[in-house]
Amino acid sequence: MQLTPGQFARLSKWFDEAAGLPPSGREVLIERVRRDEGDEMALQLANLLNAHDRPTDTMDQPWVPLPPPAADEESAFR
Repeated sequence: MQLTPGQFARLSKWFDEAAGLPPSGREVLIERVRRDEGDEMALQLANLLNAHDRPTDTMDQPWVPLPPPAADEESAFR
């Protein structure tokens, strides 16, 4: 779904509101969005919230695989 600038602004506002709510409050907000804006906007909000809550380990992983250091290579931090 391609969002218009107005839809994106509303989705951002709902996300900010929902992020601080308990799960039951989020469901009420998602259903309100579904009633007022349709299934696609409600699904967008639900997907954003799910992605926000999902833990990731990417902060501790390099973006590209690094080769192991050579056995005879000096370490600058020794």
